[in-house]
Amino acid sequence: MRTIIRFIMICCCWTQIASAATSSGVLKGDETWEGVVIVTGDVTVPEGVTLRIRPNALIKFAANRDDQQGGYDINKCELIIEGILRAEGQEKYEIRFTSINFSLPGQESKLNAQPQASDWYGIIFKKGNNDKSIISYSVVEFAYDGITCINASPRIFRNRIEGNYWNGVLCDIMSAPKINSNRIMNNGYAGLNCKIGSSPSVSSNEISGNRYGVLIQDVSQPVIGDMRLGENAGKNAIYGNLEFNLYNHTKNVIYAQRNDWGDNTNADQMIHDDDENRKFGLVVYTPVYRTGSISYSELQSLASSTTTAAPTEAENKAKQAELDDLKKKLAEKKEQTSKKLASASDITSMEEKEKIKEDQAKENERLKLLEAQIKQQEQIKIEQEKALAAQKRAEEIEKQKAATAVTAEKKETSTTSAPSFIPTKMANELDNNPKPIQKINPVMPDLPKKAKVSGTVSLRVLVGANGIPEEIYVSKKIGNKDFDQLINDEAIAAVKKWVFETGLSNGQPVKYWTVVTVLMK
Repeated sequence: MRTIIRFIMICCCWTQIASAATSSGVLKGDETWEGVVIVTGDVTVPEGVTLRIRPNALIKFAANRDDQQGGYDINKCELIIEGILRAEGQEKYEIRFTSINFSLPGQESKLNAQPQASDWYGIIFKKGNNDKSIISYSVVEFAYDGITCINASPRIFRNRIEGNYWNGVLCDIMSAPKINSNRIMNNGYAGLNCKIGSSPSVSSNEISGNRYGVLIQDVSQPVIGDMRLGENAGKNAIYGNLEFNLYNHTKNVIYAQRNDWGDNTNADQMIHDDDENRKFGLVVYTPVYRTGSISYSELQSLASSTTTAAPTEAENKAKQAELDDLKKKLAEKKEQTSKKLASASDITSMEEKEKIKEDQAKENERLKLLEAQIKQQEQIKIEQEKALAAQKRAEEIEKQKAATAVTAEKKETSTTSAPSFIPTKMANELDNNPKPIQKINPVMPDLPKKAKVSGTVSLRVLVGANGIPEEIYVSKKIGNKDFDQLINDEAIAAVKKWVFETGLSNGQPVKYWTVVTVLMK
């Protein structure tokens, strides 16, 4: 009985039709849509006007008819945004943009027609104030193109864009929307189609079951995952698309790093780039984001996360494996290039020579990109090692703090009088002759390294009672007048990150001086 009452209440909620909603034509002023809104023709939100759609609203578009007989298709309804759209649903109260033939559970028997892909045209953002437009926690289904951006940059996040006839999201004519944490699935052509110089920001989406997952055309350059922009790049799950997960139909090099391709080992087989056709550009897809199948809730969690955990030892090993694989590929490419050059000496045809010359130029470009990837991966590995060292250092500091707190507590409960001032001593004058317990190796700066300068630097360090360096002075330098300052600065910067054992005098933590020597090479 309770289930029946609840179902009746839900139906009543959906059947509240907003009397102020414009069902066809141009909005005369700001409007708010809620409940069920039936759209019978193209609805245009002009510049300077805002359309707000409340959570749980059901927007139903007439199937294959348009009483305005305008827009991109005179036989289909369109929601055209030249002003501002604020369609902000909630996790349990999604907004639904759908066909008039869509029905709620339990109502199917009352309708003869079933919703079909391309019943209506879709939501179209045009040039205007669309950087202020938001569509979130919404379902966009049964359209021709679910969401179209034409020289527009709305925020599209936490939506389900599914079952549309052609594209899930179409970015056209220099559009740059932010597309985050969406499920873009089972659309007839492309999940995301980028055309004519578009550059959307694409992260933490699940793109699956489309003919093409991401299609990049003309001179478009979407931001799908570029490690040069930071470790939080990518995080998309682009897998299980019918022909290609990513199709580069441009001459540009496309960066699509830190994404999950489903079968990450054979990801290249579902990525179309210059391997398939030399007219098109390379797709740089490594390193991958090894997560396996990602659920929608996990995607939302990734998008909302603002911190990056320190990498584990297993992650570092995976990174090293990727680095070794890149080096192997580079060696293979160089060998192939040398063989082509050797065979070219026997060719006399000018046309064939020109073809080999063109291929050689492309090979050189690929070699440069692979070398750049290797350098990038090596730098990432160094940063990860630093992060691990910093994490261990932080844990050691916490242990030292805990030990200090226990000692201080014992001191407070003691009936003896407070000790007199203890002057700062050298490490070897203390009870325990403390040593470094966590070291960070310095890196020789590029200029002295290229000049093949090497040697040792001795530093005098004042270590605090918590084991952290407080003051550092150079007591012996390498002795190269051109590079000493650069080298000394690097040595000091490294030793600042060291952690030392707590110095004890009469059982109490104290500051102390010590001398350390670091090798610079």
